[in-house]
Amino acid sequence: MNRYLAFVPQTGGRFAAYRVRRSVSGDAPNLTGQSTMWVGPPHDDPAVSPAELPRQYARLQCGPYYTADWKGDGVVYVHGPEVVPGATYVVDAIDVACVQSNPLVALPRGFGRPLSYFSPTLLLATVSRWGDVVGAESIDPPDGRVDMMDVAAVVDRFANNPQAVSIQRADLHPAVPDQVVDFRDVSLVLDALQRRPYPFESRSTCPK
Repeated sequence: MNRYLAFVPQTGGRFAAYRVRRSVSGDAPNLTGQSTMWVGPPHDDPAVSPAELPRQYARLQCGPYYTADWKGDGVVYVHGPEVVPGATYVVDAIDVACVQSNPLVALPRGFGRPLSYFSPTLLLATVSRWGDVVGAESIDPPDGRVDMMDVAAVVDRFANNPQAVSIQRADLHPAVPDQVVDFRDVSLVLDALQRRPYPFESRSTCPK
């Protein structure tokens, strides 16, 4: 995906916050602000049918959000201007008990004594090339290049084709993804096809 990180929270009912650190940035040169953020409050995707697994969205924010209300096996799609193509992110789950014993854990950059995690560290990455949505076929994963197959994939999602790729793969616009695919997303994938650069800045209002 270009603009989302996806993971399945596994907290076992404990109060936990997820810390996200951007470790490598490649295809988005206009990066400013903090490289360490936290997953904010999740909200359900209203488009999910009762037969599907729960699916939630959450925006990145400056401080930790501790909750036990991560929905079972459902996928959480994390987004925000800090999620950019060509980047790698390290995601850690931190138990609230760690903060109670060491308040410095909650600092944006994680300063303080070594942290204790109760879940394995996740290493997530966005696509290596801005605008890369699919591979040689519409069902294939991104292949590191942008061509007419990527344009067609976003157009199909815009037209609500039943065989289209997911919204998360086709949602390229705006700076904070809106879970909507429309003509602006089509325009951006056409720009990417013409090798125009990633248009958004990764701005953060968090204190340094």
